[in-house]
Amino acid sequence: MRRSKLVAHSAALGRDFHADVFEVGEAPQVLVVMFGGSGMTQGEYETRAATIVPVFDRALTDLASDHSFVFVYVTAPYDVPFGQFGQFEDEPEAAERWTRHVVDELLPRWPTPPVYFIGYSGGAALALCGPHDDARCVGVGGLGADGLPEEFEEGERWGEPLRLYYCVDDRVYGTNAEVIKRLEDEGVAQCLRQGRGGHALSAYLASGGWGGLVRHACRLARAAGAPA
Repeated sequence: MRRSKLVAHSAALGRDFHADVFEVGEAPQVLVVMFGGSGMTQGEYETRAATIVPVFDRALTDLASDHSFVFVYVTAPYDVPFGQFGQFEDEPEAAERWTRHVVDELLPRWPTPPVYFIGYSGGAALALCGPHDDARCVGVGGLGADGLPEEFEEGERWGEPLRLYYCVDDRVYGTNAEVIKRLEDEGVAQCLRQGRGGHALSAYLASGGWGGLVRHACRLARAAGAPA
């Protein structure tokens, strides 16, 4: 596994941005882009620009023997309003700016494989405000997804509905339960609850939710015609 830090300038955001990049295997089947949750300050964001988050290392190593993919962890932006999806609905220009950043400035750095998005906590809004409509996107998953949109349309290449994981102790599930049920009834989402540990990202790594989404992304990419 190869780890690197991407730091570049974003014309869409009007500032430098960064992301952690993990290359697993030699022939990536899929590009998995994960958006972190809300609550980021500018100071914390800039501090993270000098480090590579270590929390995924063991889980990525466990997947390396059977899967080949690129995993990109995007620290949540501090200057894009998205704590609840309704903020994007109230400020559509912010959603458009974020989508332009992802689609035009981030994804082209890995032009070949299909793309799967994961939104952790409030990061679900970052995936579902527009990037999910990109022609390369084969699906979206959520871990403790918060502030889900009341409605959305699946991307044209999605192999399956939005897949949501919630730890059984994650109180965020309760605040989103009504929307989750509505999305499930409409057939655009499916929800799985497993594992303990609340809302922490470490709980979703321990429960298998994160690994399940990466494996799911690899399956969808194969179904979409990516090399085995």
